[in-house]
Amino acid sequence: MRRQFLDLIARFHKDERGAFLVVFGVMAVVLIAMAGAVVDYVSIEQARTRAQVALDSAALALHERIYLDTPEQIRLTAERLVQERVGASVLNVVVERAVVNTTLGSLSLNAQFNVSTMFVSLVGIPTIQAKIVSEATRGSLNIEVAVALDITGSMSGQKIIDLRNATSQLIDIVVQDVQTPTYSKMAFAPYANAVNVAAYAAAVRGAIAGPSAITGAAWSSSTARSITDATRANPVVITSAAHGFINGDRVYVRGVPGMTQINNRIFTVANGTANTFQLQGVNGTAYTNFQNTTPRGTVTRCQTTNCEVVVTSAAHGFANGAYTFITGVGGMTQINNAANTTWLVANATANTFVLSGSSVTLPAPSGRTYGTYTSGGLAYCTTAGCQYYRFLN
Repeated sequence: MRRQFLDLIARFHKDERGAFLVVFGVMAVVLIAMAGAVVDYVSIEQARTRAQVALDSAALALHERIYLDTPEQIRLTAERLVQERVGASVLNVVVERAVVNTTLGSLSLNAQFNVSTMFVSLVGIPTIQAKIVSEATRGSLNIEVAVALDITGSMSGQKIIDLRNATSQLIDIVVQDVQTPTYSKMAFAPYANAVNVAAYAAAVRGAIAGPSAITGAAWSSSTARSITDATRANPVVITSAAHGFINGDRVYVRGVPGMTQINNRIFTVANGTANTFQLQGVNGTAYTNFQNTTPRGTVTRCQTTNCEVVVTSAAHGFANGAYTFITGVGGMTQINNAANTTWLVANATANTFVLSGSSVTLPAPSGRTYGTYTSGGLAYCTTAGCQYYRFLN
């Protein structure tokens, strides 16, 4: 019996059948855990990506609050924003701290989260912890901000108080104590009907546009010709020795005795001869007889259709529709503008322009009397950047 028992032990010691099953049973757990670790790793990286994106967004959103809130307030707000984005029930991200540096203009957020494992838990690792960091720093750029402050009557009371408080906060946010390596500046302009920039006006606006010198002004292009007769006919025929007019000229009649119906009016010359011409289209049969008295009246050729004043000013720069303020004209002083008046520019050429509305026929019925230009005069523009500015009240 003893001999048989010893032989049995010897055979058992030498028998290797079934050994692989034992080894496989031991190694299976390790192999499964290693293969599953890849799945757990991918899951962790996906969670890290979601959390990192959420934390970056929170840092950018809260960066402007570093000058207004405490670090703890920023931390709590950041944690709430991150959890809202990733879903607290899916991934619980905890923002551990917020580090603020107002000098550098930076905000740093540190957070951590735990992810439950499915496979490596088989080898005793039920969760894996991950940490993430996000930082937002103010860009290194020079900043210049201009602010117009409304101080009109509508801002009275609490509104102007709120404006002052908001402006003070804006200064603290934008203008930093340390102005290197970049600087930050703010400019303030009180706004009402206009902005007063005081001594900086020339730099802001540029050089003031100067006036254009006037060298001539006249509404007529000939001397006044004496009228010796005017017929009660259709059309009216004017007699004026060697008048020099041609058909189509526009002429102005004044001072005619008797036939006063043609005074202070503008006519077109027709069927002219050396000493006579017709007033085109004028039926004088119902008019009063011309009186052969002294003075007998005059007729003058106009420069424009409506007998308006034409100003000569080299390279004046005015365009049709612009307004000009005229001063300093000698002789024809009537075109000098009084306060708060201007002339509308019309028929502008390189060196001349017409004063619209300056016809000698206005105001009726007496007509407008202009002196003869002698010298001087300046024509000012009246738009932004000019010495004078025209506006309607």
